[in-house]
Amino acid sequence: MLEKILQRQFRSSDSPRGIIFTRTRQSAHSLLLWLQQQPGLQTVDIRAQLLIGAGNSSQSTHMTQRDQQEVIRKFRDGTLNLLVATSVAEEGLDIPQCNVVVRYGLLTNEISMVQARGRARADQSVYSFVATEGSRELKRELINEALEMLMEQAVAAVQKMDQAEYQAKIQDLQQAALTKRAAQAAQRESQSTHMTQRDQQEVIRKFRDGTLNLLVATSVAEEGLDIPQCNVVVRYGLLTNEISMVQARGRARADQSVYSFVATEGSRESQRRQFPVEHVQLLCINCMVAVGHGSDLRKVEGTHHVNVNPNFSIYYNVSRDPVVINKVFKDWKPGGVISCRNCGEIWGLQMIYKSVKLPALKVRSMLLETPQGRIQAKKWSRVPFSVPDFDFLQHCAQNLSDLSLD
Repeated sequence: MLEKILQRQFRSSDSPRGIIFTRTRQSAHSLLLWLQQQPGLQTVDIRAQLLIGAGNSSQSTHMTQRDQQEVIRKFRDGTLNLLVATSVAEEGLDIPQCNVVVRYGLLTNEISMVQARGRARADQSVYSFVATEGSRELKRELINEALEMLMEQAVAAVQKMDQAEYQAKIQDLQQAALTKRAAQAAQRESQSTHMTQRDQQEVIRKFRDGTLNLLVATSVAEEGLDIPQCNVVVRYGLLTNEISMVQARGRARADQSVYSFVATEGSRESQRRQFPVEHVQLLCINCMVAVGHGSDLRKVEGTHHVNVNPNFSIYYNVSRDPVVINKVFKDWKPGGVISCRNCGEIWGLQMIYKSVKLPALKVRSMLLETPQGRIQAKKWSRVPFSVPDFDFLQHCAQNLSDLSLD
């Protein structure tokens, strides 16, 4: 693949110049050696050299700044026409325009991608990405393309702002940053009062010999520390997972011991602990067909509940026309109506969130099958299990077909 790209571009240009970006100095050396050993590339007069960082490394040789400038001078005057470079050439150095830029198996973000592609400024230039099919690097490159599109949309939105709106937005962001920084500082301050391991062991010793008979503890006592068995364990308003619950309950090992959980009735804490998420099934409210599990759900922006299981798509249809909502949202737009493929019951809409298509469900369209029977919730905030937040990058990496690059 790489050989074909180089042959095509170097044959089609009168004075070709190109850069191959790779991750490490070792891979740069290997690529240069490979280039020099390909007879097919010698026929198109490729004259290649390394351009790598100036920092010392125990793994490979480096270039001084003088070496770098000498290579760039030869590249500029045509003595060299191909550079095999690490990230040192993506930004900063004054390198002339190229008509071919190749990123070879790089796992980077969208900014590095744009910087590298910016080197391909000559007429009829080509930018290529070479990676193993299905690899993490290829998935990341596709995510980068989607993020680049979002970045362009964000820049366009900012450019449309008038001066007053722009200044107000900057002040809002600055104030939010200051508030966040102050909150983080306050949190660090509040956490500064701590116990040393010696303090912990002394408290446990007194608890063991009976000098103390009740500990008020954070999660440090749930696991690891050698604390004797208890006959009463209380978890007070804790919002944690089932593993933490089992660890805490494991302290109640004495005869006739009691484990209790205290929380406000109807609170998130009491609801969340009611059922493990994987023990809840989602049924169509109309035909009662099982279509998913609670563990398939994620929260977008803390409000919208979407099913991220790719197999969920076999259970619903999407209308061709998008839902009309007389409101513009910052990070998403509505797609078509989604409905049960079995009975036609409307479940919600397709949510196109940052170019990713997600089925957003109405809670009233689903019946919840729990270990204690079927429940119809009126609000997602009242379901008896915890729904984690949606991770955009993780989802993109796992489900590239959901990306909408229109």
